[in-house]
Amino acid sequence: MTTFTLWLIMMGLGPAYGDNENWVERGVRLWVVAGAIDDASVECDYPGSVSELRAALVATGYYESRFSRRIHEGDCLPHECDRGKAVGLWQTWSRWFDVEQSRGVGTDADATFISARAAAQALADGRRNCASLRGALSWYATGNSCRWSGARKRHRMARWLRWIL
Repeated sequence: MTTFTLWLIMMGLGPAYGDNENWVERGVRLWVVAGAIDDASVECDYPGSVSELRAALVATGYYESRFSRRIHEGDCLPHECDRGKAVGLWQTWSRWFDVEQSRGVGTDADATFISARAAAQALADGRRNCASLRGALSWYATGNSCRWSGARKRHRMARWLRWIL
């Protein structure tokens, strides 16, 4: 049920600018993403609720990449992906990967799960250091601060989503 709910939410967000997938292609790809979020949120030792982590992963993925197919495939333009330092839909930096970062690149289920798990670990670290969802989202984006002005819209989205998930 949760994977389906995650999938419905992401399908409703609309595609990233420039994505030219048809509805079926997008649906199949986002089903893989929804499953990865579901699995990573259950596996992760997150200090908040599982629904909060799922919501944070959706909000972070949406604001980091809009779940772009091109970014998911690892095809970043020179100014994207933090100029080559970040990978995956969550634009996670290498320090969060417990395996080789390049294994988190690609649209297959394994690579998507590796990327989602790295993002979940980063959010969990932020939640432990900052003791709040908004702080975790700030920590994720900055890498070292519990306060970031951009966290407001991510936090609003995640707060709303956690009641659904």
